[in-house]
Amino acid sequence: MSGMVSDTRQRAKTSGKEKVNPAETSIVEKKRNCLTCSRPFASEWVGERVCKRCKGSATWRQG
Repeated sequence: MSGMVSDTRQRAKTSGKEKVNPAETSIVEKKRNCLTCSRPFASEWVGERVCKRCKGSATWRQG
């Protein structure tokens, strides 16, 4: 069983996916469509999917 654990650890080390330090990445805006209104907007990061106009609406703030 211990051989299986070490094999798993070895594969995790050599998976080719290295963590990137967020401080070392540059901010690149990308045009995305808002998930609420479908209008294009300049997204500042990969997880930003709702535009500032929609986030400022009363509906968004109410949850």
